[in-house]
Amino acid sequence: MSIYQEILALLKNEYMNGATYQEIASRKKISYSYLRGLMTGTNPPEKLSLDVLFKLFPQATINLHGGASGSNGNVADIDDQILDIFRAEYDRGFTQQEIAAKHHTTQGQIQSLLSGKRQVAGLTLGTIMKMFPGATLVLSGDPDDFDANSTVSDWRHIALQKILETEELNDAEKIKVVKVLKK
Repeated sequence: MSIYQEILALLKNEYMNGATYQEIASRKKISYSYLRGLMTGTNPPEKLSLDVLFKLFPQATINLHGGASGSNGNVADIDDQILDIFRAEYDRGFTQQEIAAKHHTTQGQIQSLLSGKRQVAGLTLGTIMKMFPGATLVLSGDPDDFDANSTVSDWRHIALQKILETEELNDAEKIKVVKVLKK
């Protein structure tokens, strides 16, 4: 299941459990019409801005380089991470055009982000995933926050994080466990 399908599945699960679109929108602090568009397919989840994503899933974690750790429900954190990456590449002598090519975007978008004319919070989830193809997104944060709405992918992602962080297993043992979880 793609992350976009998971987003819709979690929202639709709330609806199927008796919440109205208005109740979900109010609880998530987004407009009714925007939520309705998501649920009916008018607004695809790829077009969610990071700002709206973190309203829908405040415990979401994005890691631009893959893995399970990253920015926890904080647009400012992801904003800092992205700008730090672009600035570091620029400082190493890459042109804005080269940075744009590397991150599958335009030079104008890189310039707007670096100059502050455009905020990372306004970028869509689809754009972030295109700019950083190895990025991972977990919709639930702390395992204590998991509930009946959590997906198998959420659980698997946290389990992988814990396995990779543990010092009780050597690398070969970690690889074996990860292979089992990936099945």
